[in-house]
Amino acid sequence: MVSAHDLPWPFAGKCHALLCRNYIKERDWYDYSWYLSRGGQINRQILEAALNQQGPWRGKNINIDKDWPKAALAKKLNHSTGTK
Repeated sequence: MVSAHDLPWPFAGKCHALLCRNYIKERDWYDYSWYLSRGGQINRQILEAALNQQGPWRGKNINIDKDWPKAALAKKLNHSTGTK
């Protein structure tokens, strides 16, 4: 049996990894840029469910709109690189 997903599903998983890791894994940022270069859309339902289960948003029942992932990733990147 083989499972197949559209691009928004694994893109959500990649965003979850980027947002929840305590360290920078450069391959994740490469993959993120790959998804973006293909016009990637994030499956917000998958991302929201993953963030509510694991990571700093665990149990907070956040509601992710279309702008939330970009803002959260920018904040994480700026914090990781020491820029504001």
